[in-house]
Amino acid sequence: MWIAESARPKSGARLGVICERDLKPVEDALSWARQFSRIAAELNQVRGTSAVLSRIAQLATGVADCPWAAIARVTDERPIVAAASDPAAAELIAQIQATAGGGPTWHAAADGEEVHVADLAEDPRWPEHFKQLLAGTPVRAIVALPLELGEHSLGVLTLYADRPHAFTPEALAAARVYADHAALALDADRTEVRAENLEIALQSSREIGIAIGILVERHKLGAEQAFDMLRAASQHTARKLRDIACDLVRTGDFDFAVSTVQRPMDPRNLSLADGFGLEQPVPPAVTTDPAGT
Repeated sequence: MWIAESARPKSGARLGVICERDLKPVEDALSWARQFSRIAAELNQVRGTSAVLSRIAQLATGVADCPWAAIARVTDERPIVAAASDPAAAELIAQIQATAGGGPTWHAAADGEEVHVADLAEDPRWPEHFKQLLAGTPVRAIVALPLELGEHSLGVLTLYADRPHAFTPEALAAARVYADHAALALDADRTEVRAENLEIALQSSREIGIAIGILVERHKLGAEQAFDMLRAASQHTARKLRDIACDLVRTGDFDFAVSTVQRPMDPRNLSLADGFGLEQPVPPAVTTDPAGT
């Protein structure tokens, strides 16, 4: 839309001031967008849960401008450190938190709430935990961010700084956005792992089914007896059942004794008593009179 002549700024300098003032937030937003676009692309390239967790922890220190970061996975009992930018430091902090019976990471995992400790020496929460941290580590400020996707809790990202009030509003904002990206990366990895496991399960199921068919045909067994043979071979050789099935399908070899399983009974040899689990009646002995009477 054209601007009316009377509404246009008369001074070129004034126009420059207006542009700089108006564009500064836009430039900041674009810078953020580019930064997190690169982070999302990098996390998308990482494969394997352990590698994804490690990379999330490493990148977090740069995003929030802090020395240490750790990822904790949520369990039924307590959060467990799964990856860290400095594994030794994270393990020490986790031990202190466990000894103290709680702390920011535990609270974020249990309640799904962000925890910001600006100054460990001044914060009244978890006094025993903070006392031990102050005495045994250089940590002076903490931020714990839940990693959530919808109603699903994926873990907690905890950031540690070596000076009080290290996490500025800008750093906290960046950390929150990064936590959302981290949650998406973890969920994508979880989905990929599930798909891979499902494919493995389906493939194993096909191989086992083919192996059962081979044994049924080869030894004239029922399907249940053929499966029992595979299971007995697995137990006897301490190998996975699917591996034994794959070998049978691939090579045709199966050395396990058929006698280890019970063959199905021929229905023609069953009586009514067999069907009900009763003892067969013993037929009376037939005697012959020597006199022929």
